[in-house]
Amino acid sequence: MSGSAEIRSALIARALAASPGAALPQDTVAGKHIYLDGLGEVFVKPAGKAWYRLAYIPGEPEQFTIGSDAPNRHVGVFYVSVFWPTQGGGAGPTGITNGRAEAERIAQCFRRGTAISYSGVIVTCEKAWVGQENAEVDFIGWPVKVQAWADVNN
Repeated sequence: MSGSAEIRSALIARALAASPGAALPQDTVAGKHIYLDGLGEVFVKPAGKAWYRLAYIPGEPEQFTIGSDAPNRHVGVFYVSVFWPTQGGGAGPTGITNGRAEAERIAQCFRRGTAISYSGVIVTCEKAWVGQENAEVDFIGWPVKVQAWADVNN
């Protein structure tokens, strides 16, 4: 077990799961296959629909307790970028409100203390928050950031 791979896979699986309400429509998610099976993918942004991009950045693992058999604590940050369509080239108040609400909904699915079991590893969400929105062509986006960790045997 590498630790980081389990964290990444657990968080992606939760984002794509039918429960607890975090389910992201499969055809609107970029990045899911890159991390789950190592295959590249061609993703076409859906015109006029919300879409999501998944990414995981692992941190440096550290020995968690004293001793040569001590578990290693693996940490990382998982990003679910929410891209909400702008209408007519401008993000009106309704679009901004709905997009921000979607980002907040996703963040709630990874709130502090959430434990996810994956391949015998328990991944714990330390915190989740929504970052500052940013505009792209035809979309306005919000990064949902999830800080998580797992203790894995050495």
